[in-house]
Amino acid sequence: MSSINKKYLGTFGEVGCFSFAPNKILTTGQGGAIVTNIKPVYIKLKQLKDQGRIGSTTGGEDNYQSIGYNFKFTNLQASLGLAQLETIKLRMKILKNHHLFYKKNIKKNKNLKLFNFNLKSGELPLWTDILCTKRNKLFEFLKSKNIIGRYFWHPINQCKPYKQSFKDLKNSKQLQNKLMWLPSSLNMKKKDLIKVSKCINQFIEKNYKNE
Repeated sequence: MSSINKKYLGTFGEVGCFSFAPNKILTTGQGGAIVTNIKPVYIKLKQLKDQGRIGSTTGGEDNYQSIGYNFKFTNLQASLGLAQLETIKLRMKILKNHHLFYKKNIKKNKNLKLFNFNLKSGELPLWTDILCTKRNKLFEFLKSKNIIGRYFWHPINQCKPYKQSFKDLKNSKQLQNKLMWLPSSLNMKKKDLIKVSKCINQFIEKNYKNE
């Protein structure tokens, strides 16, 4: 639900993709959606998700025109997602409040920083992201306090199918192994946010006392 200059993400190119995985602001258990306002692309996408067929299914007379896949969405998944649309503004508000609480209550330190989100312009912090020079140590410290964060993905150039050097990817190399998501569940209570913030401040005090 993020936007930039009053234009929503997913509407900048010819095609926009959205995930409805369990950790998203709107979930259908799994799956997602593709949006486009280009009719030929729309027609092709309909074929791809419906086994390459054109038109509604008739059984033995189905008209297969291309290779396709069985990516149809179930009525149960759709109803789950539609029901959540009724509370989407509340969900957005909760996520913004989580982020603002962390930003206000976690001590500022050059070695442990929260990512900034321009909430006024329409950015939505689905999770609160941090950069920490001792990320793995922080992760284990929080884990010992029964607080589970989540590491950022590995840089894609370090994954086997796309393996290549960090040449021309200086930012990726610099940020590698330093990024993490803090607990940001919609179900978090104020006491949970207080606990996470206090533990991070303890970590800062212990590991970056003079920095």
